[in-house]
Amino acid sequence: METCQTNNSADGETLVVVGDLILNQYVYGTVRRNAPEADIPVVEQEKTEYYPGGAANVAMNLVALGTAVILVGTVGDDAEGEHLLILLTSAKVDVSGVQILADRPTCHKTRIIGNGRHLVRLDREVVTPIGEEQQRAAVDSVRQCLLHARGMICSDYSKGFLCESFLRSVIHVAVSPDRKVIVDPKVGDCSRYAGVTVMMPNLDELRKLSGLAIVSSADTDAAARAVLAEVHPEALLVTCGADGMVLYESDGKSSTIPGKASTAREVSGAGDSAVAAFAWAYLVRRQP
Repeated sequence: METCQTNNSADGETLVVVGDLILNQYVYGTVRRNAPEADIPVVEQEKTEYYPGGAANVAMNLVALGTAVILVGTVGDDAEGEHLLILLTSAKVDVSGVQILADRPTCHKTRIIGNGRHLVRLDREVVTPIGEEQQRAAVDSVRQCLLHARGMICSDYSKGFLCESFLRSVIHVAVSPDRKVIVDPKVGDCSRYAGVTVMMPNLDELRKLSGLAIVSSADTDAAARAVLAEVHPEALLVTCGADGMVLYESDGKSSTIPGKASTAREVSGAGDSAVAAFAWAYLVRRQP
């Protein structure tokens, strides 16, 4: 693994993004008939597009906002991993913290879209935890990268990279009085996120974390307070889809950030964009 580098940014303006790396593939085409051998649509393929997903998408969004990013994660020693790394380096994301693993394929999602409608999604992934040696290498990489960083974002897609032991280790390494840690949680186990500065669950993730049913805004409030009481972050920012966000602070204050309805071209990755925008505002923009 290469030494972590900063991306044309002064020390302290760099962010470390840690998490599951995904290559998203979109196959577009036109449907004019069904297959004679089965009652399924035949897609006449017209174009294919590739985009980074998961923690890689968070990194791409931060770079688009003008922030230097060091990415820590894994890809497979395969064509998909190579393609993902090319996309990231072309966008000036520092990938020196990314391990290339021969025994684990790159997480790859293929969406087939016919006549503008999603027909099927094909996933190739291994979600078992990464090995102990790979965890140690990743912790060492995070520790080194943090020397140049203002904060860390953990993007958990439950694909095996941010396993409990590794996540606990990197949070311990990263948290300090002058360095913040933001987590986009996926697993409904509050204990694994102890010590983080800000948690950013969506409503479904909040339900899993709290163990409470969420039907109304009052339910959201109760669930958020329960998670705050167990994890003790400085804040909990709950994303509520078209309804916007609600920020819950450790001192009991809460603020609603209303959403503005619009027709989404593609909803995949919306959470990544929200995490990146908040991290930029909280860790970079507000600093002197």
